[in-house]
Amino acid sequence: SPGEKDARMYAASVMLRLSRHISLDSDSGMPQLISLLLMPNKRWSSGTFFYPRAVKSELTKLGIKIVDELVNDLDNLKKVKDTDQLLSRIIDLTNITGYGAAFTTATRNEIVATALLVLHKLVCMTGKTGRVTRRDLTENVNILRNIRVVLENPECTTEQLVPALGILACLAADEMARKDLGSLRQIIKKLVCFLYDPVEPTQVRPNYITRSQAAAEALYIISINNQSKISTILEEIKPRGIESLVDMLLMSSTKHSTPIANLMQNLRAYGGPDCTDVLKKLDEALSEVSCCLIRSFLFFS
Repeated sequence: SPGEKDARMYAASVMLRLSRHISLDSDSGMPQLISLLLMPNKRWSSGTFFYPRAVKSELTKLGIKIVDELVNDLDNLKKVKDTDQLLSRIIDLTNITGYGAAFTTATRNEIVATALLVLHKLVCMTGKTGRVTRRDLTENVNILRNIRVVLENPECTTEQLVPALGILACLAADEMARKDLGSLRQIIKKLVCFLYDPVEPTQVRPNYITRSQAAAEALYIISINNQSKISTILEEIKPRGIESLVDMLLMSSTKHSTPIANLMQNLRAYGGPDCTDVLKKLDEALSEVSCCLIRSFLFFS
């Protein structure tokens, strides 16, 4: 009945507000109940009453937001990883082309972005659990296909692209997981392309990250403790990419400038014989950055 529809909407809204304080271990059936909300193509019904399209999309949006809040707790994050039905639903929601007419473009984009954020939190887990999770996810052809669609879609939003790049970087940094991703050079080449997105002054905010900043952070993750990967980055990044890193470093907030600086440091520490032009440009860039920082320090002192 319409009353049941309103009750479901109200219950989901209340659960979203309380989700930071909920433990999935407190009720073994809770993951399955949440997964029922994450069904964009299901014809929601109760007896002979079917939910309107707007209600269906709103329930799905509330459901994925609930999951996003829940996984800020490590125990909940592990529970989501181990609940096949729920994890499968989340992966389905990252398919930007898999939504029906019930979903407006804005709602679909928001749901996809939130689902990607949840997956990013999963692949960022540390230790043995994180390694197993990354390898399991790379064996899922749906998630790899969905991420490729996001990266190759010129209309994808920054909110979708940033976690997609983070997922790609975490998977690429894992030697075993990367076997199913394809060529490392192709991954790096794709990330380098995003460095050329201009960073506008209006985008420089502590809690906002641009596509180019996300790409730089992804390249930093890949570059950690691996001369072979650094060599590949240097070959693909070219002097133009170094210029983009300098621009980002000087315009980014402290939070986002740190991985960019660390990436430049890792590239400069490269001890191989190749890429002399890029390394020369990097030396010039680091000198420029140092001068700018010194002038800023003197100005504000």
